[in-house]
Amino acid sequence: MIYTNIKKLCAEKGITIAMLEKACGISNGAIGKWADDISSPRVCNLQKVANYFCVSVDEILKPTTQQGGNSMTLNECAGIMRNRGFRTSASAICDGIESGAYPFGRVTSVGASGRRTVEIYERKFFEWLENPQAAEDERTKEESTMTVILRYFADPMNAAHFSKWCAENLKGGGIL
Repeated sequence: MIYTNIKKLCAEKGITIAMLEKACGISNGAIGKWADDISSPRVCNLQKVANYFCVSVDEILKPTTQQGGNSMTLNECAGIMRNRGFRTSASAICDGIESGAYPFGRVTSVGASGRRTVEIYERKFFEWLENPQAAEDERTKEESTMTVILRYFADPMNAAHFSKWCAENLKGGGIL
């Protein structure tokens, strides 16, 4: 919860955790250790972070929603992205999540009027925000692997060979 709150404040200000650590005189990597529960923050370091963002220590310590790592609204997400130079809106983010372009959420329901409800995974959002190109490269890699597999099995000879191999090598004689 502490790390998530600090990460959110950093994103709103358009800085990284490393930049915050340097500005506050906190050792490099210390805040990341707070996220992994490797160490607990010292009160003086929490106060430095709170002072940097002009918030109270209570604001940094407040609990976040843990259901699926979700504690952000689409509007909060859009605001943070706009602060980072993205030209976007809540509706565009919803479209991106639905199409798979944004890997940090999922559409949970679509109402009769077409209104979509989404769930945003806060940790995944901030990881994506740090390096959106890496997420896009990973998605492209997954799509290319699937394309190769589909092309392979589109050939009846390959599909027959695979079925035969399954029958000979897998228990039950078929595909799992």
